[in-house]
Amino acid sequence: LGDVYKRQLFTVINSEITPIREKYFELNAQPDLLNDLFADGARKVRPQAQELVEKLRDLVGISKIV
Repeated sequence: LGDVYKRQLFTVINSEITPIREKYFELNAQPDLLNDLFADGARKVRPQAQELVEKLRDLVGISKIV
């Protein structure tokens, strides 16, 4: 009886995670795509991050060395 429930549970869980697993394999096969997306995101956020760091430096009283 326990094995029947385990198989049913496995079937339900497996059907739920199959699309996630397929997307993982798809993205894993395209490392350049992910690296490009991360680089593009970093480029977009960098100006705001630099501005925030400058504000924090001013508030804390740390000046730039270079």
